[in-house]
Amino acid sequence: MKTCVFISVVIVLMAGIAHGQIILTPEVTGTSFYHYHYYKMRRGVNSECSSPYATHYLSSFAITDAHSMSILLGQSYQFDSGFTTWTSGIIYICQTTIDDWDWAGILKFNLQGLGNTSSNFTPYNWSARLNNLVVEAALNPGSNGKIELWDMVDEMETSGLTGNERNGAYQCISTICDGVPESGVIFTDIDVTEALRRDLFGEGTGDLTSGFILKATDYGQAWNKFNNDSPVIEISIFTPTPSPSPTPTPFCGVHLYMGRNHFTAGDVFKLRALISGYPETDGVDLYVVLDVYGQYYFYPDWTQSPGCQYFPQQGETMNPIFILTFQWPEGDFGVADNLMFWGAILDPDSAGVIGDIDSIEFGFD
Repeated sequence: MKTCVFISVVIVLMAGIAHGQIILTPEVTGTSFYHYHYYKMRRGVNSECSSPYATHYLSSFAITDAHSMSILLGQSYQFDSGFTTWTSGIIYICQTTIDDWDWAGILKFNLQGLGNTSSNFTPYNWSARLNNLVVEAALNPGSNGKIELWDMVDEMETSGLTGNERNGAYQCISTICDGVPESGVIFTDIDVTEALRRDLFGEGTGDLTSGFILKATDYGQAWNKFNNDSPVIEISIFTPTPSPSPTPTPFCGVHLYMGRNHFTAGDVFKLRALISGYPETDGVDLYVVLDVYGQYYFYPDWTQSPGCQYFPQQGETMNPIFILTFQWPEGDFGVADNLMFWGAILDPDSAGVIGDIDSIEFGFD
């Protein structure tokens, strides 16, 4: 049975979040851009530089890249064509130059900053807003166009800039402006809850990073520059969970949950634990064990040596722990069913089990 895929996967850990409001500042801001340059020179015996005496010199290049800090979006297109005479009008030089720029603004937030606070953070009892997008400069403000905020595809939601983010739009979140805004305009209260929920609890992959793209549509010859220090995401925790989101049922111990229970190549594998202690609990040892037909592999190192991970725990508050996140790889791993994960929390001092033990079954082909 080919089941060793679990031994080498990337492990992602994250603890719960505090009541009230949490402010996230970007880990990375920048611009992902495309630049096309074209230059042609012709030499001939008339002002059109036509045959039979034309000689052509051509240079062109296209670049897709990124730079950090500045947040630019928009387009710029420049076309120059003309001719000059040479050798007393006998020879003509005709030149054509094209420069085409396309910019997209990039924001990436590291969600691991949520990991050291506590209490009652569930998939549905919070909302998130992107605030304080400040326009610093504009070309042709008031002209046609619109600005859209897009969620980034999972494989590009990594730390740093790759240069390809402008091509990595996954889903449009909101149209934040119709028309090219002028300098000084501030955009706020942009709902990004579903994008973060997907990255934290849903099908989003990669490390715990949420990425966003600011795209200019139908801008023509226009662009905007945004302040790279001002954007923030504000996360608000609700007590109780607002309708229609369900209020978590109180419990003590561990609940394990996954996005699905059967996996094939390309599926996103996410394993989460929700833990809650006794009123007097101030810390727990979390045990998660992969059971492969009687062979046991222990979180967090996924070896057969017994192991666990300590987490601070404030009494009966419910804390989500991010155990595993990866994309099921291509390859022949056989077929397996009835694989199990087991979860429990123990008192670090007495080694006694706290509350419920949980298990979850899965398979793959």
